[in-house]
Amino acid sequence: MKSIHMSRKPICAIALAASLMLAGPTAAAEDTHLAAVKDLLVLLKAKERMQLAVSQIVALQVRRDPRLGQFKPELEAFVGKYLAWESLEPELIARYKKTFTEQELRDIVTFFRSPAGQKARAHIEPTLRDVAQGRNAQMQENAIELRAAMQKAQRRLGGVVTPKPQKGQPTLAPAQSDESQQSQPKSE
Repeated sequence: MKSIHMSRKPICAIALAASLMLAGPTAAAEDTHLAAVKDLLVLLKAKERMQLAVSQIVALQVRRDPRLGQFKPELEAFVGKYLAWESLEPELIARYKKTFTEQELRDIVTFFRSPAGQKARAHIEPTLRDVAQGRNAQMQENAIELRAAMQKAQRRLGGVVTPKPQKGQPTLAPAQSDESQQSQPKSE
């Protein structure tokens, strides 16, 4: 009886070809879906916006507490570390791919390239920001109303209430009594 002996090379080639045929369309579809996400990210200037966000966050923190100005390089390094495009891009890609089909992404890109889409991109954020700033100013002007409500709640609860720190958050300094707050200059 003759034994049938086949070389391993043809078997490996057949297995490789079969795996490529099975994975090919999926891998190709995956590549086009990824390309659609990247098109949107480029169109939205996501990388540039994240880089700008670092300086805006640092500036906001320094504006809120001018003492932080002396630590600006450290703040920039810290915020930059967590908003680095190299680590954000894969997360954004994964989320966009999970949220939108390739065709939806292509439709979004097409819309944003249209005259109406360009107008939307130019005006949506500034409009939201302007409204938010107006409301923020309104809340600051009426902060006394919030203080009065909080003081009323403190009296109802029987004194000064300090929130319990959440797991992993630093403990807050003890709250000052009404008397010690009155003796200190107000910083608003």
